[in-house]
Amino acid sequence: MVLVVFSGRDRSFHLFQFLLAALACTQALHASFPAFASGSVVKNSPEFPLGRTCNIRIPELKVPAEGRRSADTSLSYSMTPVEAMKRKEQRRRKVIPRKMGCVDTVADPLVFRNYNPSMDHSDLMRLCHLEWDYVPRVIETFCASSIDHPFVLESPDADKIVSFGNVQQMSSEVTWIQAIRVDPNYEGRGFGTEILSQLIALSRDLGASKALSSTSKTNHAMLHIFKKLGFRFCNDIAYYPDSNSMLAIKESKPEADLLVELGLERMLPAWRQEASKFQTCRSPAELMNLMKMVEEEARAKNINLAPMVSAEYRIYHPQQGEILSSISDNRCWVKYPDGEEGSEDRRGAALLLLRRSREMKGRYIACLTTADESAVGAALTLINDLVGREGFQLYFNDIIPAASHVRSLFGEKMGSYKLVEIDL
Repeated sequence: MVLVVFSGRDRSFHLFQFLLAALACTQALHASFPAFASGSVVKNSPEFPLGRTCNIRIPELKVPAEGRRSADTSLSYSMTPVEAMKRKEQRRRKVIPRKMGCVDTVADPLVFRNYNPSMDHSDLMRLCHLEWDYVPRVIETFCASSIDHPFVLESPDADKIVSFGNVQQMSSEVTWIQAIRVDPNYEGRGFGTEILSQLIALSRDLGASKALSSTSKTNHAMLHIFKKLGFRFCNDIAYYPDSNSMLAIKESKPEADLLVELGLERMLPAWRQEASKFQTCRSPAELMNLMKMVEEEARAKNINLAPMVSAEYRIYHPQQGEILSSISDNRCWVKYPDGEEGSEDRRGAALLLLRRSREMKGRYIACLTTADESAVGAALTLINDLVGREGFQLYFNDIIPAASHVRSLFGEKMGSYKLVEIDL
């Protein structure tokens, strides 16, 4: 310890004495604690008790060249007074400061708050930098919907949002966590984990007992975050063709037959014969009856099904309004199983839904629920004959065996998602 004693009236001399003493203290610390000289940090926290050295440098938060956010935007959103008041109250209630783990990654606490379209639009567009990203096409819907709750994680010192996510209330018991985005300039700093943690807490606040989500099977970073926060895997969701292939074909050859351009022409005759077994669903009761057949077949084959998966990764329940609307508009089909009722080899039950999708630039989305892989080709052909020249994607449970001829035909143009869930 160095004791500094000031004497005399010369303030400059006193300052000079103090600087010499500070230099002596610094040299003594470097000699006694090499961690200070190496740039390591001593942090008092449960993970790093006081006096224990952790070799973690505090990262600098750099503001990209585009600078600060602008408070104005060219977009406008219509919202009823009740919805506006609800969001205002929720925004006040949900603004909470957060610090990231044992080492602060920003100078000021992070803030978890409602997405504000008038302030955050330009920041969100920076987060959604990939061409296929559907969030820019649905953010207005998120803001206007009474069941969607878009939130952001904001760094006050950088005056910008660093991550985004939405919670959709599917029912009183279940929420869907979707559209998690992290600023590419700040990846790897825990912002994805932090906003997912906050969205889980928000799901609890909404009264849900379970939260669902999904991500690409190749998104190993997000799968790691899901596992770390306690999510469990429950299903594989496949889709064909992938977004890039479908959009590239339809934008370059608008009138082309999609399946022919994808190289499946020789499969169409057999698939079309199977597709003729689909018939228009006439009522919700028929739909529910068909779903029971699909579930029985799935249990017999030991297959876990996620019923009716849509493009924005929600699971539609037959009671929901969109299902009822599809039945009344003749956009829902059922396929009854082959074989006599009660026989063990009875198989082939399937349920198919078609709708337009803003997420896919107005193209069509078809959702298939089945435990029979032969129904996949039949559904593709049926939808292709109806809207193939406009473009579509078919979503279905990934039930196609790895060695299947169909999987080899689909190749890399078939995408897959992991469906995960967590109890709240």
